Amino acid sequence: MPAIRRLAAILAADVAGYSRLMGQDKTGTAQALREHRAAADPLVANHGGRIVKTTGDEVLIEFGSVVAAVECALALQQLTAERNAEIASERRMEWRIGIHLGDVLVEGDDILGDGVNIAARLEGIAESGRICISEDAFRQVRGKIDAEFTDIGEQSLKNIAQPLRVYRAGRKGPTLTLPRERQGCPEKIRGPSLRKFVCEISRNRSLLTLAPPPAGGRGQGEGGRRTGSRHHPPHPPASRAPPSPP
Repeated sequence: MPAIRRLAAILAADVAGYSRLMGQDKTGTAQALREHRAAADPLVANHGGRIVKTTGDEVLIEFGSVVAAVECALALQQLTAERNAEIASERRMEWRIGIHLGDVLVEGDDILGDGVNIAARLEGIAESGRICISEDAFRQVRGKIDAEFTDIGEQSLKNIAQPLRVYRAGRKGPTLTLPRERQGCPEKIRGPSLRKFVCEISRNRSLLTLAPPPAGGRGQGEGGRRTGSRHHPPHPPASRAPPSPP
């Protein structure tokens, strides 16, 4: 029977620093990973993805469209940033994602081949919370997705014969939505660092209090004593009656 092959968009992801997290707290880390995956599953399904397999913290997903794969990756990174907003930086789970468009060999429910290997290597060079895509994938999504793509040049990937040009994908610019009345974190905000800052402002309105006027400015007297807003000269001493003649 001839081997079954097809063109697919492959997304490979893992958790940055997973071994360190497990070393600190195995039970808590395993529970957090299950929760992150449960939150991500609907995103994958909504973008037409099929979870091929999961191994430890690694996940391999197949898409029929590379546009859908990149959009899913962007949504996943944004969701993860929101979930991490109130978690200490050393305990956060952040995905590294690699995406490639290539030929795969189908064996039952599994997929194999260079296409899968390249996606996994791209994930390996991605920074924490980032997405790296191959040039083949970039050609198909350019101008079709509201995202920024940064050319990081040709990269030599482990066990891949030829260097590949790689692009970093990310959302375009920050989006802020400050709450007006309620306390809590804004929902529509992109970028983990920016979101953390605004969350702090949202929860601590006192941080927005204006500083008092500088010393010597209006409302301050010499030595920092508070005075009125207008300057009044001192009153002249009261006159005394001249002494009576003897």
